[in-house]
Amino acid sequence: MLKQTLLPILLALSAIPATATSGVKPISKSVFIPIGCSYISSLPKNNIDLSDTPDEDIQAYYSELIDYEDSELRGTNLLKNLKPILYNMNYYSYDDVWGMYEITDRDWVDSPVEDIENYDSSRNIITSYKYGTSVNTDKGTNPYIHTLYRNKNSDGTTVEGGKLGAWDDHKNSGHNREHVWCQSRGFKAVQAEDNAGAKGPAGTDVHHLIAGDAFVNQSIHNAYPYGNVGSVTTDAGSKFSYDSGNLLGRWANDESYQVFEPQDSDKGDIARACFYMAARYNNYAEDEGVISKFEPFLELVETPYTDYDSSVYSTDTTTATMAVLSDLLEWHKLDPVDEYEIHRNNLIFNNYQFNRNPFIDYPEWVDYIWGDQKDTGVADPYSDVINGYKEILLMEFQLMNKQCI
Repeated sequence: MLKQTLLPILLALSAIPATATSGVKPISKSVFIPIGCSYISSLPKNNIDLSDTPDEDIQAYYSELIDYEDSELRGTNLLKNLKPILYNMNYYSYDDVWGMYEITDRDWVDSPVEDIENYDSSRNIITSYKYGTSVNTDKGTNPYIHTLYRNKNSDGTTVEGGKLGAWDDHKNSGHNREHVWCQSRGFKAVQAEDNAGAKGPAGTDVHHLIAGDAFVNQSIHNAYPYGNVGSVTTDAGSKFSYDSGNLLGRWANDESYQVFEPQDSDKGDIARACFYMAARYNNYAEDEGVISKFEPFLELVETPYTDYDSSVYSTDTTTATMAVLSDLLEWHKLDPVDEYEIHRNNLIFNNYQFNRNPFIDYPEWVDYIWGDQKDTGVADPYSDVINGYKEILLMEFQLMNKQCI
């Protein structure tokens, strides 16, 4: 009975145009937002906020979008208009990313929050946090890490090496800082002039620089494009059983191309990290003199690249590309946003970079830019379903219906 009653309401809600909320006033943000893109020389240690961001603050973060015409809120126009919002961020050194992982990439099941010294449960904050260092073998709290490409043992326990370990531990069974958008596709990791490693903002942006299994990162993914594998060349599980399901092989659509396919549980996270990079680092506004090695112009395309061993750079008018777009769109739906990904997005926003991944907040915007609604969709943070008012109306209706039964 309830489903039959809800159906017309759901249909009515889905038909409400995005412009219906154009008169809504932005809600004041309770989180500090930087003005511009700034390098920060040290990680925050006090009052690390572990709470998830309220829907109102998420809406407010994107509130600038309500000033645009509908045509500016779809396709590459939406990418263009998201960039100024995402651009306001802090970034850190490549070494500091290791410390950040202790919070952003923590496995909150195997290393629960109660294990953290100076955790204030009444406010859900850490009042004084001790990060590890490259010479500190216990790595502060030395937490287990949620690791790309790595499975757990059949009994559910974390595999050996699941803890973050020493920062300088790059052996095959350890962790790496995995650039989901390969460094060679627009921003080079090591610069010949100083050999200083990856640099920000693009090279150290933790929305795509994620803790990953070292063997898969270095020996399987390497710099290959993403895509569905038809014939398998290598399954990472042949080296380490807990890496099984991460495949290198010939692209299912055209075997003349070599592609990397991650395990199913990571596919959506990887896709949304790539979508973020295309939104944060672009020049669809056609500004002059804004693109550099560390502020690249990135684009998602359909055809895989073949220059795996070369570094490509972008200019104000030419892009550095990542593929395969159609497979990433498929992965986005196959592996939808989950609680861990939402929490990571909020930890980055509340404590470190102070910018967000819009495709975790509003997964439907992916379709408005690259999918089947790219000619009709209208991105509105106040009316779109995930964090918008339609969900609130639906909850109110459900409560009313329950009271009437």
